[in-house]
This record gives sequence, C-alpha cells and structure tokens, in this order.
Amino acid sequence: MEKQTSIIQEQETIRFVVAVLKQHEKEFDRLISKLSEVTAQLRETDHVISRIEEIDEKIESLRNEVSNITKCRFSRR
Repeated sequence: MEKQTSIIQEQETIRFVVAVLKQHEKEFDRLISKLSEVTAQLRETDHVISRIEEIDEKIESLRNEVSNITKCRFSRR
C-alpha cells in the first residue's frame, strides 16, 4: 500500500510539473509574440528616424544654399 501511495504521489508530482511547464510555455509564446511586435515597431521607428535625418540634411543643405544666395545678392549691392 505504501508503494502504491508513493507511485500516486510521484504521478501527481509529474502532472503538476507538466502543468507548470505548459503554463510557462504559453507565457513564453505570449512573450515571444510581444517581442516580435516590439521588434517590428523598432524597425519602423528606425526607418522613421532615418527618414527624419535625411530630411534634416536636406533642410540644412537648403539653408546653406539660401544663405549663399543671400550673401551673393547683398555683396553685389
């Protein structure tokens, strides 16, 4: 009888461990999915930052051109 009780306890322990592992697996799957979403958002953010930097460079270039044109016009006077 004692051996049977021990076997039952071992089976219950194994069931408990399996149940906990399944819960952790679900949580890991959820976290991996969330991480994928965040990674995609970061890629998009990097793209937006890159475009902003390009636009900023173009604005700076235009400022320099306007400044040069303005200097030329005032120096002719």
